[in-house]
Amino acid sequence: MFLPLARDSCKMAAVLITGSLVVGIFFLIAFLFRWRKIDIPGPKGIPLIGNALQLSKDLPYIQIQEWAKEFGNVFKLQLFREEVVVCSDYETIMMTRSDDFAGRPKSWRFTLSIPGGDKAILFQDFNQSLKLMRKLTVRGLKQYGEASDRIVDISLESIEECITEFLSHNGEAFNPIIPLDRCITKFIMNLMLGENVDFIEDDFVAVEKMQRGMEHMAQGSGQELDIFPWLRHFGTKSYRVLMEMNKAGCDSCKTWIDRYRSKSEESNSNDTKSITTVLGVLLTAYDDGLIDMDNVNGVLFETAVAGTLTTKAHLDCFILLMLNYPDVQERLIAEIQAAIPADKSPTLADREKLPFTEAVILENFRFMSPAPLGVAHKTTCNTTLRRYKIPKDTQIWTNVWAAHHDPRYFTDPLTFKPERFLNSDGKAYKLADVKSLFPFGVGKRSCLGEKIGMDRIFLFVSNMMHRLRFVPANKNNIPSCDLKTFNTAITYQSPPFCLKVEPLDKNG
Repeated sequence: MFLPLARDSCKMAAVLITGSLVVGIFFLIAFLFRWRKIDIPGPKGIPLIGNALQLSKDLPYIQIQEWAKEFGNVFKLQLFREEVVVCSDYETIMMTRSDDFAGRPKSWRFTLSIPGGDKAILFQDFNQSLKLMRKLTVRGLKQYGEASDRIVDISLESIEECITEFLSHNGEAFNPIIPLDRCITKFIMNLMLGENVDFIEDDFVAVEKMQRGMEHMAQGSGQELDIFPWLRHFGTKSYRVLMEMNKAGCDSCKTWIDRYRSKSEESNSNDTKSITTVLGVLLTAYDDGLIDMDNVNGVLFETAVAGTLTTKAHLDCFILLMLNYPDVQERLIAEIQAAIPADKSPTLADREKLPFTEAVILENFRFMSPAPLGVAHKTTCNTTLRRYKIPKDTQIWTNVWAAHHDPRYFTDPLTFKPERFLNSDGKAYKLADVKSLFPFGVGKRSCLGEKIGMDRIFLFVSNMMHRLRFVPANKNNIPSCDLKTFNTAITYQSPPFCLKVEPLDKNG
């Protein structure tokens, strides 16, 4: 009597399971194909996946440049369910400066992994909160941006320690990356917390962990959460890793804040706050109820990571270029030693005396392009780009590397030629006057620390070349400056390498 009922129950269960699978597959396909067809040419992709597997993981900017030759300097990519519009030349990238292109696409893996999520600056969408956070951060950086003496003092202190470390190897081969990283990290910590808060080894370790975590994310870890955000509700391994990163970052930020407040109380005055620092401005805004602790943590994290990674990428590249272009290094040394007495250190006031030094820095920005694809933008409204209509919330990529290697503006672009940035009078061009060169981005999302970045790089290059010469550890095996050998994450990171340094006297 119960057998027919059992058979009917089995049939019913089979029907329900089959139906559920069909409905699930239907909604999965609908989810994956939930894009607005943008009428822009682009490479043909694979169903459901699009161009995701065609895009080179290691050299995406090269692949994108090749597609631009075929489809034009504005084309689209399909990455799973999302269409991305790519800009690959100077003129088109400059068109993205307006508010129409100032948004930031939502990335769950970055939002989940960093303190404050998308409530800081880098990953926050274009809104009033972002404008406030940028305003506060600029206020915190302003003292260092305009009061040149202070940025020179804190830069020279950390640079001097780095030079001393380099020279301590007494002509033996060593890896310069760690002392260089420590020099950069100390500067950023002083920028955030003020000189009154001592730099300790734990700061270096914490920032290094933050860097590794961000690079891990940029290389694709947790990418499935961007495609299927609802997976975070199931406690996947990627989700747990991201949350562990978030907690570690929050713990570091709390430690910095506690040390900052403790130093203020210890001095029984407002000495730390009286110096306009990033954290001082943020905590004042927090105490006034203008922002919350997520905002504070987010800006601290982004300043620590972005401020160190970008400078590190540039200086690593600079050293490698000096090893590979010894004639350029010798010309640099000659210029600096002729202009700066042996018992003095180059300062920002010496820039006009060192045009070739300035040209080398600009050519390094162009030649190496430390952040080849910049950071993705998003349209904030329905807009147009060239002759194409772009819907609101469309992700926008800029191929900075392609613009920096455009033969229309830079003859022989694959050759390192600093003299291209010298005019007929031997003076260096200003960055703002050079077409098709934007290492700090363009528009409303450009880097807030551009001036500070340019200043500290100038001080590093000029002081290093005033005191020492970089020499290959093995003249028959010079470390390559070919970007194909670099790790591409948020910025280029060179493979580990060794070198020697020689101290310089007045005659070089």
